[in-house]
Amino acid sequence: MIRYTSLVLLISLLSACFGGGQAVPQDRFYHLADISSNVPKDPEPFGVIAVSPMQSDALHRERMILYSLQSAPLMLNTYYYHQWSNVPGKMIQEHLIAYLRKVGFAKTVIRYGERAHIDGEVKGYIQRFERIIGKDNPRVIVRLELSFIPRTDDVKHGMTKVYTVEREATDNSMEATVVAFSEALQTIYGRFVADVMH
Repeated sequence: MIRYTSLVLLISLLSACFGGGQAVPQDRFYHLADISSNVPKDPEPFGVIAVSPMQSDALHRERMILYSLQSAPLMLNTYYYHQWSNVPGKMIQEHLIAYLRKVGFAKTVIRYGERAHIDGEVKGYIQRFERIIGKDNPRVIVRLELSFIPRTDDVKHGMTKVYTVEREATDNSMEATVVAFSEALQTIYGRFVADVMH
């Protein structure tokens, strides 16, 4: 009887440790929305432009989506079950390449390192890339430092600038938040291209 009671107690303790039979939350992975089809297409002013992966601090080198509370804006938190499909630095690199190709930023836009001869390089640093939770729908804030670095004598104009965009999600879902991230990034890309062109 003592052995049976001990076994029942052990099972109860294990059940409590593992959530009492509750289902473990499912991991969910998100990629950025495709570049919208209504972006303006300009003449191709450059030959070959290479885009490097975005650099960042340690937190932004992880796939977990970051968030902060409006009531505690200096504290960053992570979602353990909501993750990006890739680390933000490489994900934004691919997203930016798609944008630059669509707007005709250069005859050829490639990942940095794919070709020895390039006319210019685009580099960046992720300063903020997080969801902000408050009383209303969540917002996102994206802050990127982007640089255009000439690599040939034909391209004279280089620049570095910090871009910040906040965008409110249409509802409380993570899907809507990811769309807001994508739109904020595309706004930054557009401003960057305009600054380089002019």
